Amino acid sequence: MSEVCKIFPVFAVQDIDEALSFYVEKLGFSIAWTWGEPIHRAGVAFNGIEIQLDSESAGTDGASVVYIHMDDVTSYFNCCRANGGRFIYE
Repeated sequence: MSEVCKIFPVFAVQDIDEALSFYVEKLGFSIAWTWGEPIHRAGVAFNGIEIQLDSESAGTDGASVVYIHMDDVTSYFNCCRANGGRFIYE
């Protein structure tokens, strides 16, 4: 049996507009959808990956960790850095 499995991590963010700007301008994602008026939840997409951002759960404790497997990560990293992305660990 062959099944398709997709995982959509949800990250709590303090400022949804700032988070959307970061993912689009620095990391090369596009806005897939938004929810709420004003917006409090959104999905950003890149190369088949979707991450959801949620400003309503920003008060929750704990770190988020996501592992994404991709080809040519060095080129992508260099592109993000050239766009002004800052990284704690390279």
